[in-house]
Amino acid sequence: SAVSEPRPTSSHTFTKNFELQTLSLKEALKNQLQMTKVKREELRDLNNRFDSEVSNRRKAEERVNDLQNKLSILQSKVKGLELQYEVELNEDIIEPGNQPKTRPDMSTIRKIHQFAVPEAPDTTEIPKRKINLDLNLNKLAVNNLAPPVVARSHVPSLSSPQKPGHKPKPKFRGL
Repeated sequence: SAVSEPRPTSSHTFTKNFELQTLSLKEALKNQLQMTKVKREELRDLNNRFDSEVSNRRKAEERVNDLQNKLSILQSKVKGLELQYEVELNEDIIEPGNQPKTRPDMSTIRKIHQFAVPEAPDTTEIPKRKINLDLNLNKLAVNNLAPPVVARSHVPSLSSPQKPGHKPKPKFRGL
């Protein structure tokens, strides 16, 4: 006679089903852990990329800020130069109570700076060149650019009246 296996009881079936479910859950858990590891690696890579992009962006922003600061400095320098140029151009504006300011002609400046002290004249007559220089300087004085010039060596002093019959001392003229 055949030995028959004992008929499974309900508790035996329950245990078998429980073991099968446990194995399938363990397998699902392993798969889930594996997928979680993969996702974590992907997130780490993304975080690393994000961090590098953030640091690159910060560096770029710092560079832009630095360039903007330099640009604003240069713009302020340009504005200052423009204002200075404008002030120099507007020096001809007439202020209340003042005569207009004008710049001397370059030919006048050349004449003034080309003047050389003449040798001692034999007469008391003022040399023509000296007269022209004095006239040019007086023209500049009228335009508020130079004090009035008078050839003092040939004109008696107005501040100290001379006594009648008093001769002025001859001034020493250097070489």
